[in-house]
Amino acid sequence: MEMYGDSAEEAKKSIERSDEAGKAYYESITHKRWGDSHSYELCVDSSIGMEETAELICSYVKAASR
Repeated sequence: MEMYGDSAEEAKKSIERSDEAGKAYYESITHKRWGDSHSYELCVDSSIGMEETAELICSYVKAASR
């Protein structure tokens, strides 16, 4: 924000435009819907906490690499 001299509102709009452009690019290349959980190998509800989330991911990676 400070780097570009944007106000908080201008920065928010810039991020939203960038996110929309990324979504459009992803969908045009993959022909899949952005955010569809079926496009991911692992989806985690991080509301379980940072430590528990990290443990879950590490356990998954260990199991997947066997």
